[in-house]
Amino acid sequence: MDYRKPIALGDLLAYLTESADVTPGIYEVGCTDATTYRQMMDTYAVVRGLRPRFIVKVPVLTPALSAHWVDLVTPVDATVSHALIESLTNEVTVRTRERTDAAFSVRPMTVEAAIGAALDDQADRIGASLFDRAHGLSDGVYTDRSQVNLRERDLGPDGTVLGFAEDLDDCGGRLAWYGLPFAWLLRITLGHLFGEDMHLGRPSRVEVGADVDWWTVVEREPELLVLRSRQWFCGEAWLGFRVSPTEPPAIEQVGSLRTKGVVGMAYWWLLWPIHQFAFRAMVHHRRSRVRKAARRLRRR
Repeated sequence: MDYRKPIALGDLLAYLTESADVTPGIYEVGCTDATTYRQMMDTYAVVRGLRPRFIVKVPVLTPALSAHWVDLVTPVDATVSHALIESLTNEVTVRTRERTDAAFSVRPMTVEAAIGAALDDQADRIGASLFDRAHGLSDGVYTDRSQVNLRERDLGPDGTVLGFAEDLDDCGGRLAWYGLPFAWLLRITLGHLFGEDMHLGRPSRVEVGADVDWWTVVEREPELLVLRSRQWFCGEAWLGFRVSPTEPPAIEQVGSLRTKGVVGMAYWWLLWPIHQFAFRAMVHHRRSRVRKAARRLRRR
């Protein structure tokens, strides 16, 4: 059984930072746990809130076949997964820690803590850079982008889109705000079958940290709103709206899903055709609502 001692990216960066003041030499770094890939998968399942993994042992190690299987059942980038699988034949452990511990103040976290930190860090980066994400699959996250152009008459004297900020402030409490309310009702019903508790709710103010329906606000500016789902059965989802910095300006909508297990992947791919239609309809609905809000503002 091949053991290895992985290391969290944050710990590795801390080692590199301190290395500038350390006597040159060979220092072995790794986490505190000696673990196998199977144990790491079990630990990931625990951290991710998945059921215990059912693993079948085979008598022959076939990295090439394993790599193709991983491509089929996970959203992990092939270059990353293939490199990891090729390393199955190598045992990578820290043979001695004394020299490293004497030279560095870093004390690496456990595998469980490292996995949790990596997931949290990725989630924070998705929310902060949602509008920079490319359409499609990247880093295990599926992203769908839609936009609809605006006209000159949609702009106010200061160049902002009339009614857009007001429409974002109206978020929450009604399925009609999103567009296609019947589709969202079906999604809520589906979620209940898997133990979700999606319900409508509107805060007194749409601001960072506020709970809006089944979302939490993670980014809020006058012409930008990013929402993150809370405990979806299929994974974590983000939904964002903004006025794009393009010419002509456009309302841009981006949705991302970090899938959770095979069920999450199946959810995305089975509903992909519906998502394509729904996202286009939603962004057009957003423009209609913004224009209605603008007309109300002009009548004041």
